[in-house]
Amino acid sequence: MSRPVLILKTGSTLPAVRERHGDFDWWFIEPLQADGREPARFRVIDLPAGADPGAPDACAGVVITGSPLSMTVPEPWFDRAMEFLRSAADAGAPILGVCFGHQMLAAAFGGRVEQNPRGREIGTVEVSLTAAGAADGLFEGLGQRFSVNATHVDAVVELPPGAVVLATNDRCPVQAYSLGDRIRAVQWHPEIGREVIRGYIAGRSEILKREGFDPEDLLARASDTPSGGRILRNFDRRFVGTRP
Repeated sequence: MSRPVLILKTGSTLPAVRERHGDFDWWFIEPLQADGREPARFRVIDLPAGADPGAPDACAGVVITGSPLSMTVPEPWFDRAMEFLRSAADAGAPILGVCFGHQMLAAAFGGRVEQNPRGREIGTVEVSLTAAGAADGLFEGLGQRFSVNATHVDAVVELPPGAVVLATNDRCPVQAYSLGDRIRAVQWHPEIGREVIRGYIAGRSEILKREGFDPEDLLARASDTPSGGRILRNFDRRFVGTRP
C-alpha cells in the first residue's frame, strides 16, 4: 500500500460550521478526492487527542490544519507536534502548513509568532505574490494577485532562518513562505469557501463589531476563491507527487 498523506488535525471548527460543512480534515480531503485521489491516501491524526502520527518517513506528505488554538498560548502537545514536523522534514516529506499550521511550522523551525500587531484578518481578502512566490510551484496557474479566505488573529512576525516570503498584503506581511524545497505555508485557508467563511463571520459577529468591523459588509463580500483548490492540487501534484 502506498504511503498516506497525513492530515494533522489541530482542533475543530465552530460547532455550527461543523454541523453544516464538516470539520477541518474533511475540507482538505474533499477537494483532493474530487480530483481523483483515493480516500485511503489520507490519514487523519487528531493531535490534541494524543494521536500518534507514526514514523516520519512512513508518510507521503503532511498537511497541518488551522485551529482555534494559538501558538502564543502553548498546549502540552505543541512540542511533540513540532518535533514530528522537524523529523518529517529531515525525512524529506513535503509539508503544507495552513493558518495555525503556517504558524506552528514557523515556530518549529525558529521563527516567531505573535498576535498580529495590525489586527485580526477575516473574510475574503486579496494577497499578492512576491517574485519568489510567482515562480513557486505552489502557486502555478495563479495571477500575481488573487482572492483568498482568511480568519486569524496571530501572525508570523519573524521568519525561520532561510525562509522566503511568497505572498503578502497590508494586514499580514507574511501571508505565505517557503522553507527549502519541500516546506510551504500559507496564512489563509485554501480549503474553505464562501459558506464556511460566512459561518466564521456570523459566529464572531459580536467580537467583530467590538473590534470595529462591519459583519454585514464582510458577509456581503465573502466569496468562493478558486485559488484555494488550485493551491491544494498544486501541493499534491508538484510536492507530494514528486517525492522520491
